[in-house]
Amino acid sequence: MLRAYSMILRSRSGLGTALAAALCVSYASSASAQTPDLTTRRMLIEQGQQASQAGDHVLALQRAEQAMAIQVTPSLRLFYARELVVATRPADAFSQAEACVREAERDASVPNRDALMEGCRAIAQETRASLGMLTVNIGGARPQALTVTVSGRPLAEALIGVPSAVNPGQIVVEASARGFHTVRREVEVGRGASESVTLDMVVDPHVPVGSGAQGLGEGNSSTPRTETRTRPLSIGAVVVTAAGGVVLASAGLFFALRQGGFGSCVVMGDTVSCPDAQQAEQLRTRADNIELMNTLTNVALIGGTVILAGGVAWLAADRATAREQVTVSRRRTLPRFALAADARTVGVVVGGAW
Repeated sequence: MLRAYSMILRSRSGLGTALAAALCVSYASSASAQTPDLTTRRMLIEQGQQASQAGDHVLALQRAEQAMAIQVTPSLRLFYARELVVATRPADAFSQAEACVREAERDASVPNRDALMEGCRAIAQETRASLGMLTVNIGGARPQALTVTVSGRPLAEALIGVPSAVNPGQIVVEASARGFHTVRREVEVGRGASESVTLDMVVDPHVPVGSGAQGLGEGNSSTPRTETRTRPLSIGAVVVTAAGGVVLASAGLFFALRQGGFGSCVVMGDTVSCPDAQQAEQLRTRADNIELMNTLTNVALIGGTVILAGGVAWLAADRATAREQVTVSRRRTLPRFALAADARTVGVVVGGAW
């Protein structure tokens, strides 16, 4: 019936001639202010008309849509609506025809206005009886931020529970919301028929509603936030503290070497007592080395203490100022891991599963 009606439209009271004339006048009126985009649009319309006359209505629809992306006029809507009728898309054809009538009524300067309005009204009247009507209902309480699509197109929230025009055939309806499983239903809607479908939203335990956990069904917020973080230890403070400890430890080594230089001789205050003359002679030969070890012991002891004290003070100051507030912005990406919790269990969601 729709294909037959399309052929009738092509010949009824010179409608095709009127449409062509309207398009030509439209080109002429804009010729003085022609832009590359409008030139492209004109070429797309010509290609669409040629494709339609050759019976390639798929290409004709494509060219019409490309031209409408540049500029929409009532005459172009009429051509597009005619091709939609042939493509058995009465709901889309009806929508375009209605828009064509409204735009032509508002603009008295539209070329061949009466003929265009007559053609658009004829398509609207004919396709109205071929529309399918579908009512989408949500069972139970409606979740927040609910998204409903009908045949891949978003359904306005105000139209939930209200009959909406659809093209006859198999209609796919989907509903999704954070914290709920996505629900998908297929409904067969016949020409002129009215159908309804109810989508029952089921809570997804892996993404608890209001838990505060970043669920896998929702991307991370890109809104900047302030966090308090603790800086890691300062490398400089650690190095200085360690160096002080090493120098201080070397003082013990030097002192041990100094004491070993006396051999069997015994140090008593400022005097040294050796068991025999040979030991006393050996002690005299090692006197310079003993004096050097004594000096190194004193230097290492004093220097190590100073360096170690400075490193400890540096570490204390670093830790006292380690906590700082930073502003971070998380990317809108799907997390690999998420913590999920309810009244009884706590778990980690990995890729959408426990």
